[in-house]
Formats: sequence, C-alpha cells, structure tokens
Amino acid sequence: MKTQVTILVLFLSISSFGQAPIFPDNSSIVVHSDPLYGFTYTHELKAKQTIYSLAKVFDTSVNDIYQLNLKDKDYVFQIHENVKIPFQAFTLITDNKDLQRYEAFVEVLYAVKPKDNLFRISRVLFPQSMDHLIENNNMSDYNLDIGDELIVGWLPLSEPIKHMNPDPISSISIASINHLKHQLNYDRKSLENLELELKQPKKSLPLTDVRSSKNDEILKFERELETNTEIETAEAKTKVELTKSTAVLKHNSGVAMWDKKISDRENLFVLHKTAKVNTMLEIYYPLLDRHVQAQVVGNIPKGLYSNEIDLIISHKVAHQLGVRDARFRVEMKYFD
Repeated sequence: MKTQVTILVLFLSISSFGQAPIFPDNSSIVVHSDPLYGFTYTHELKAKQTIYSLAKVFDTSVNDIYQLNLKDKDYVFQIHENVKIPFQAFTLITDNKDLQRYEAFVEVLYAVKPKDNLFRISRVLFPQSMDHLIENNNMSDYNLDIGDELIVGWLPLSEPIKHMNPDPISSISIASINHLKHQLNYDRKSLENLELELKQPKKSLPLTDVRSSKNDEILKFERELETNTEIETAEAKTKVELTKSTAVLKHNSGVAMWDKKISDRENLFVLHKTAKVNTMLEIYYPLLDRHVQAQVVGNIPKGLYSNEIDLIISHKVAHQLGVRDARFRVEMKYFD
C-alpha cells in the first residue's frame, strides 16, 4: 500500500511539473558562446519546471545539462537556480515565414563579439541565408557593433501545425504532371511492344548449345574474378604492410560529438582534429563496450565547434556505437 501511495504522489508531481510553460508569450532569450561547450543558454529555473522539460525544449539530453553544470546525476536543482543549457543552432527557425506553422516559439538573440561579421554569423555560427539575417533585424547596412543583439532565429516550443502542411496534390507542378503522362505513355508502348515480341515465334539454340555457352561464360567470369581478387588482395596487403612499417599506431582518448545536422545516414565517416584524410579510425565507446571503424573524410573546421571536440561522427557511426548523448568520451586507434 505504501508503494502505491508513493507512485501516485510521484505521478502527480510529474504531472504538475509538466504544466508549467518554460517561456511566457512574446519572450526572447540570449545565447552565449562558450569556448568549451559551444553555444549555451542560462535559464533561471521556475516552479514546476524540470531539467527534463528543458532538455526536451532545447533538443538536448538531461545528461548533457548535468555535465555542462558540473553536477552529479543525483543533484537536485533548486527553484531560482541558474541552469546552463547546451544550445544547438540547427534547432532554429530562421525564415520568419515559417513561424505561422507553429503555435508557440521564442525569439533567440546573439550578442555580437569581436571579429564577428554577417558572413560568419550567418554561415558559420547560425547557418542561414544572410538575407534572412538582414531582414529579421531590419538592417540598412552591413555594419555591426560589438554587443549588438541580433535576432538569429526562433526556437519552436510546439510541433508544426498539421493543417499548415502543403497539400501534396496542389504542390505538384504542371511540369511534373506532364512528366508523369509521358512516363505512362512510354510504359504503355513498352508493354505493347513486349506483347507483340512475345507472340512472334522464336528461333532458339539446342539446349546443349545454350548450356555449353552459358557454362563457358560463367567459367570465364569466375577465372577473371579470382584473378582480380588475388591481385586486389595482394595490393591491399602490401599497402597495409607498408603503412604499418612506416606509420606509427596512435592510441588516445578524447571527446566525440554527434552532429545531427549531418544529413548522411548511410556511411561510416568522421571528422578528426589532426588525422589525415582517408585514415581508417577504430573508435571504442567504453560505456557500452562497442567498437566501430570509420573513415576520416576531413579535419574539424576551426571555429565551427568548441575546442574540446576531438571527433565529429556521422549518424551511422553514432547508431553502431549506440550513443544517445551529443557529447561523449571515446578511445581511438589509427596509423599516422
């Protein structure tokens, strides 16, 4: 009975917390650049607000928030306590015409720092069209002053309104319709020609000749395949042996980041701080005891991510490692 009462009290507490809005209507927030963690937002915790609800709004994890605030997972944040939250630029709506698709959102501001300019802000810090940045801030020129607070976008607080989605039928262009008509006519003619071809009598080779011809082709193909495979295998082994004899095996640990802005979901690749392009990297995730091999396709661009990041991983690498957090520690091995 005592256990049931405890569960009921906990359920009511969670329900009451979920009813508190994170931001009032027509509010705005200011995000700051942190040398270690990228962009962050500092939020004063209100009554009936939870770390979980904050993580959900900012598309981050509870674990990331605790790590950013240097708190243990058992720590309980108090009302009116300032909580730092990782901020991801990809969560922003940057075109004000898209705001009509959301019932609630909050304006996001960024204070201009030394060496900032419109190009850097719109292409590197908060990716968007420079025209959107100029239009959203009613700018008459390209000049910026240190400390100016620019609207860099809006953070959605609700799911898109379903009835605002474009009608798939009305969105089809005349050109698309004509293309479909042409394709249908082409397919119809192809079927008619195939039908006529099937009706005509065929001259066929004797069964023994057909089998003999096919067997010869198969044997020839298999011999070529075996020869090519042996050559490729020998070349690959030679390259590996040369690499091992001239290169040094590096084994170190560092902070990896799963950048969800990377749209490629099919390939195993990474960006590394210093490793050469095309290097094969073995990544080990100690928390789940998982390994994966991925190819280095480039070095991490300077200024785009915080300095603590040693590795940027693709979606498929994150999936095979089983990670859920945006940042996590890994061990790496590769020849350099």
